[in-house]
Amino acid sequence: MPNQLKVTTLKQSAVLDKSVLQTMCEATIEEAQRFANIIEHHYDLVIPEILIVEVMVGLVEDANRAKLHSHEKMRLFIQRRKEFWLTPPRQVMMEELVLKIRPLTKWIAGPEIERQSRMLDNPSAPESVFWCQERRRAKNQLVTNLKSLQAIDVENLPADYLQISNLADFAPRLLGLYLALLDSPQRKICLNHYIGQPLKDRYPDMVEAIDNALESLTFESLETIQNTKNYIVLELAYEMAPSFTLPGGEKLIRAKSKYQVNNFDDKLYLASAFRCNCLITCDKDMHTIAQTFANRGLWTGQSILIPQKGFKEYMSSLEST
Repeated sequence: MPNQLKVTTLKQSAVLDKSVLQTMCEATIEEAQRFANIIEHHYDLVIPEILIVEVMVGLVEDANRAKLHSHEKMRLFIQRRKEFWLTPPRQVMMEELVLKIRPLTKWIAGPEIERQSRMLDNPSAPESVFWCQERRRAKNQLVTNLKSLQAIDVENLPADYLQISNLADFAPRLLGLYLALLDSPQRKICLNHYIGQPLKDRYPDMVEAIDNALESLTFESLETIQNTKNYIVLELAYEMAPSFTLPGGEKLIRAKSKYQVNNFDDKLYLASAFRCNCLITCDKDMHTIAQTFANRGLWTGQSILIPQKGFKEYMSSLEST
């Protein structure tokens, strides 16, 4: 089990996702501040890199004035908490899998925090615009490639295997698929797709070391690097979950490609949350996958789902506790 990050000894550390922060910031300035105070009274908020990225993309790409105003409030919220910008999952995997660094780095620092802060402060700068365009292109390409790179051939699975009575049934089947992946002829291709290529994109001067680390990965070695194992299982969960059906024909998570584009970001929120005590989200699909990990003991934390429609009422009830 990965060590869960503690910011103070008094409160639990919590990753906040964009769905919560945007709902807060779409309220009035006074209400948004009240919501922030309520949450921070109960939790030590940690800012995952993907939240910084999503806010920056919103500032660059969104032409809607009302949304731009809320994104500006989100930017200020993030910038004021710069000392709690959490090290991104891919850096954690690089340290854990390739560089064998212990303990793992907690916070974004040095040139990386300067670069991200600079782009947040100047979303219209050429550097920021180009970076956002490249990110959009890369995400769309990932969705295009998703089908051809699937680790498990869904069509060859028994139909009843993909039918589950409740969320608890998904976790053991997911771990069964994880074991099947490690024994699959597609293993090398899928591991490179899941973690190898993202690491190579981020660390282009470390390609050979990354390939060597992937080549030596075994079931036993993955049990000693829990963050990397959890990320592989996360990739598999988001790949397979849209194929699983609950009673009444409801999909476990939404299956349309427009939702799968967002799944690439959701995985990074969850990988960050797994280093903390809590995930706070308004996203039902993300909450479902987080519960799967918690139910199976892959994460000892908890996911807190706040309904968007009853957001204000939820905050008032939290304020009174």
